[in-house]
Amino acid sequence: MNTFDFDIIKDNDRYLLIINEKYYQINEVTYIIFLKIKENYTFQQISQLLAEKYNIFSTSEEVEKSIADIVKPLLKKEKIKNLSFMWFKVDFLFPKHYKKIADNLKFLINPYIFWPVLSVFLLFNVYHLFSLPQYEKSDYCVDTIGIYFITYLFLFVILIIHELGHVTATQFFKQKTYSIGFGLYLIFPVFYADVTNIWALSKYKRIVVNLAGIFFQSILGVLLFCCYSWLDINTNVKDILHNVFIIN
Repeated sequence: MNTFDFDIIKDNDRYLLIINEKYYQINEVTYIIFLKIKENYTFQQISQLLAEKYNIFSTSEEVEKSIADIVKPLLKKEKIKNLSFMWFKVDFLFPKHYKKIADNLKFLINPYIFWPVLSVFLLFNVYHLFSLPQYEKSDYCVDTIGIYFITYLFLFVILIIHELGHVTATQFFKQKTYSIGFGLYLIFPVFYADVTNIWALSKYKRIVVNLAGIFFQSILGVLLFCCYSWLDINTNVKDILHNVFIIN
């Protein structure tokens, strides 16, 4: 078996097998077998090791067959499409488009910045969301179609910023990121960031990656509210900022 066909990761008591850039959780014994394969042990040596360390008695042929049964289907060049509820996907941003931006923002994921800012800014956003003046329906953005258009354009930007948070955190933890795109999940439109490699991270780091989208949105919310409250701007722009802050 070619050792370049797979990789393995041990993270505390979690063991991962990586094949074709996909992650599979395995048990300790399976991890040890793959580890020894990478270290160029023969199947006879692996069989002896299993007997000595785990009291598992198998012939070298049985060990080889069990591993082949696991790996061969996963190494097929013609990948069988996985059943997925995401039935339509369009990728429109790739690492070459966002990597420099994410690299410049990675410092925000430092835990001494991330957790205090997330806590304070989330509270700030929630408090001011309920303290904003409520417009009457008859007064709410009725001046022009352009206001609606710009508001929805900002919604698109918000969603991109949210996904940028996920890829920035993933890059902070030195994992490869892939595309950002749009898709349909069941019947619902969704944006997504392909950060598959976070499965190689610890539970804490995966939580940070998952929260990073909200973290970036909370920063945007503070900026929007400050512009809405402090800038001397015309009514139409103020209405747009009001809308976008609520949407965010």
